[in-house]
Amino acid sequence: MSNFAPSDTNPPLGNHKKHRKRRGGIFGWQFLLVLTALIFGGVGFFSMSMLLKLPSRKDCSDVFWPVASASMRLYCAQVEAEEETLSGYLQAIKMVRELDANHPMRQEINRHLKNWYLGILQLAEKSFQQGELKDAIATARRIPLDQFQPAEGDLQKMVRDRIDKWQSTWNEAEKIYNQTQAYLRREQWQEAFQESLGLLSVGNQYWETTKYKELEQKIQAARKDGNRLSHAREIAKSGKVSDLVSAIRLLENIDENSALHQEAQNEIREIGHKLLDAAEAQLENQNLSQALSIARRIPSSANLEAKVQDFTTLAKARSLAWQQTVVRLEDAIAQAQKISANRPMYAKAQRLIRRWRLNIDDLLVLERAEQLAAGNNISDWQAAISQASEIPPGNPLWEKAQERIDGWRASIQRQQDRPILRQANEYAQAGDIDSLEKAIRQANLIAPNRALYQEAQANIERWQDEIERQQDQPYIDEAKRYANQGDLETAIEIAQEIRPGRVLYSQAQSLIELWRQERQDQQNLQQAYRLARRSSPDALLKAIEHAHRVSNNSPWRSQAETAIAQWSRQVLGMAQDLSEYDIRNAIDLAERIPEYTPAHQTAQRNIERWQLLLNPPKPEADESDLLPSPNFIDSPLPAPETQTNE
Repeated sequence: MSNFAPSDTNPPLGNHKKHRKRRGGIFGWQFLLVLTALIFGGVGFFSMSMLLKLPSRKDCSDVFWPVASASMRLYCAQVEAEEETLSGYLQAIKMVRELDANHPMRQEINRHLKNWYLGILQLAEKSFQQGELKDAIATARRIPLDQFQPAEGDLQKMVRDRIDKWQSTWNEAEKIYNQTQAYLRREQWQEAFQESLGLLSVGNQYWETTKYKELEQKIQAARKDGNRLSHAREIAKSGKVSDLVSAIRLLENIDENSALHQEAQNEIREIGHKLLDAAEAQLENQNLSQALSIARRIPSSANLEAKVQDFTTLAKARSLAWQQTVVRLEDAIAQAQKISANRPMYAKAQRLIRRWRLNIDDLLVLERAEQLAAGNNISDWQAAISQASEIPPGNPLWEKAQERIDGWRASIQRQQDRPILRQANEYAQAGDIDSLEKAIRQANLIAPNRALYQEAQANIERWQDEIERQQDQPYIDEAKRYANQGDLETAIEIAQEIRPGRVLYSQAQSLIELWRQERQDQQNLQQAYRLARRSSPDALLKAIEHAHRVSNNSPWRSQAETAIAQWSRQVLGMAQDLSEYDIRNAIDLAERIPEYTPAHQTAQRNIERWQLLLNPPKPEADESDLLPSPNFIDSPLPAPETQTNE
């Protein structure tokens, strides 16, 4: 039984003090119990109020962290994390990460830590979507994965997987972008457009919007630049200097940000080399001013400034060397030596210098040869040839030396062969066939490779023509005699004896053609007379047609025209006679009279009158006033004279 349990019996009187003392003890115990309850209740209330009361940031900044409670750390960490910034999340994690793993608040702390880790990952995702891959990865890697609890292993995997996904997405987007650029450089517009569409589903807002629009603009710009590139290439095909310069100007308009910029630069450089080649071609033709003019037109965009400068220097040097004198060659060498070893045309300058130095040596050899040849006799020319032959093939002066040698050899041959040709000319002076043939045999002694060969052959041809003329002229003369006698057949046969290739063949053929035409004219006129004897309208008209076939330069033409005039009048008279009783047939006959005959105009006037008789105009007054006079028709022409047929 507890000592505080009440007694069932009253205590004795003698024990009153003792009883009072016990009652006084009971009162003190109750007081202490109440006091204790008040103390613990107050502490609990104070603690709850402290937990419920949110301190300000100033309170967190004033906290002395080594002795700060877990609740204070967690609260201040939450305050930092509310900013949703990387520094805020990291500061929040730092505030609670030092708490023991077995701390009573660890579960609550871990829950907040996971949210903060996910917040950092969300910030990294935002950077990734904005196109900041490196910042996104760097942000994600700021998450202290080494402090994860085993239960949070899935979060570690999430971070690694997210980074891998970002990198994979980025690589895929770059691949699409670069492939589109490659299609643009190859001017494959449709393929570029199709490839660019892949960015719209790549899974990154930056690539799907900003980079896609950028690529779309590049495609549009590349199409325009592609047209410029094609047009420039088409212009440059002509190879004209003005067109090449125009092509470069067109290519210079392609912006450096264009996908075709590099291709345009390559084209500009290639066209620049073509201009330099054109300048070189002018220089080869010894046209210095034109060569320098072309070189100056090569724009700086071709990146050939150093070559153009060297070309200009060498062009001036080469122009000095064109005169091929020792002094000028030495000046050319001095000019070419201005090109230093680090210049693009240094090697070419050195080759020219070596060539010109050899030229100087060879010029001295050639000068000595020309001095030897000044004696103008066979021995001197032979000595000069021997001297000039020391200049070997491939030497710049070799061609000039060969020209001199050929000239001296020709002089030797002319001096050797001139007596032969002189003797042939003496034989030919007699003019008879035997003498001419002897002259030909003499001139043929000059061989084809000799200097006087062409002259000898010209004389031989002239003498051969004279022989043929003397042989064939009798045929021409005899044929003409027969033609003058009217025997054209025999004349033609005799002229045909002159065969093709003979000197008088063309003359004979001209005569044969003339006589054949004359014979044909004679036959036409004879046929016309035979037809005219029939005296019918059809026969007379056919006779006129045959007579008209006689050529204008024929001796029979005058007789043919006389006959045509007579027969046309006869036909007209027949038409006039026919009009007395048959106007329609008279008109038909008159219309058949050819316009080249004298009776044609008269026939046309009669036709008009006869047609008025057939189709009189409608009278406007008294019809009797409009009747034609009986004497309206022309009187018939007098009958033509009777033609004497041959």
